[in-house]
Amino acid sequence: MQSNREGMEEDVSNLTSHTTGVHRCGGSESVAEVIREARQRKRLTQKELASSIGMSPVQLCRIENGEHTPTRQTLQKLSGQIGVPFSELLFLAGYNNMKGADTLYKRDGTVLDTDQIIRSIYRTDADFLELLRNFDEIGTQENLQVICVLLKAMRKEAQIQNQDGVAPNPLVNCFLDAFLALKRFILSALTPFLESYAQA
Repeated sequence: MQSNREGMEEDVSNLTSHTTGVHRCGGSESVAEVIREARQRKRLTQKELASSIGMSPVQLCRIENGEHTPTRQTLQKLSGQIGVPFSELLFLAGYNNMKGADTLYKRDGTVLDTDQIIRSIYRTDADFLELLRNFDEIGTQENLQVICVLLKAMRKEAQIQNQDGVAPNPLVNCFLDAFLALKRFILSALTPFLESYAQA
């Protein structure tokens, strides 16, 4: 009986999904279609997927039929369950449209303040370079604290990237690659200093 009900849900979903929904420019797939197809590839019923993200099957059915645009928070939850990048779902749902193409969102669905991040990076870089300029001569506790903070940031980024149920995100990969490259550079620069310090 349950399998018949689930089959009817699929049929209703298939009948209505092509007429509604938010579409990409050029008539590509809608967010509704992508969510439904990804769920089917994972062999999940609407009930199973809805339960895993704390939503009723009726709400999920409305999303898959294009009758309701999911919130950013819902898209973030769906991303981890169906294996579609959060950024792609945001774009398909119209959150990153042409008018706001530079808007980025964090994993919790809130807007990422890129301007603030850029300002922080410039300030940090300036302070960091000032400290490292005479690093081999001074070797102060403050310099070591800067290194520790950087390594903690890299560790945190790696933990986020390796979380179970989180779909790969190209932006996170880019940051992680940059962090790892910087880590290698710092460790290679520190090696001679640490060796000479150990011999002193």
